[in-house]
Amino acid sequence: MSIDLSLPTFALDCQDWLVTSEVDSRLPEDVDEMPVLVVLSTALIGITELESANAVFSLGLMDDTELDMMTQSSGHGVPSVYIHETDWADGHARMVIPTSDGYLAVIAEFSSAPDPSPKLVDRFHSLVSSFRWTV
Repeated sequence: MSIDLSLPTFALDCQDWLVTSEVDSRLPEDVDEMPVLVVLSTALIGITELESANAVFSLGLMDDTELDMMTQSSGHGVPSVYIHETDWADGHARMVIPTSDGYLAVIAEFSSAPDPSPKLVDRFHSLVSSFRWTV
């Protein structure tokens, strides 16, 4: 018996991000087993410093129990986004965007140096909230 798992198309506004390869970025360890959709990188150039961050979007299978354990964070007109974990002090966040049936989901992983600036955090939130499953 084979399972036909087709990936729905999606849209993502990456205007503040550059597409990079898996080789160029540090992938989170638990992403190794999941299909990676896109690896993105962004940077803020200040007068005396450079701040950068990566975002990795991968696919995962979810169940209702997992989604129930997460905090839903979405506003009007944006897809359902679930916060899986955030540790900004460590420079890490993981958010989940399920398909309408709830079984297939995109996992968005953010990584940066510890205590990223609010501008980097805002860029990640904007990126995640721009994600749309399309028909």
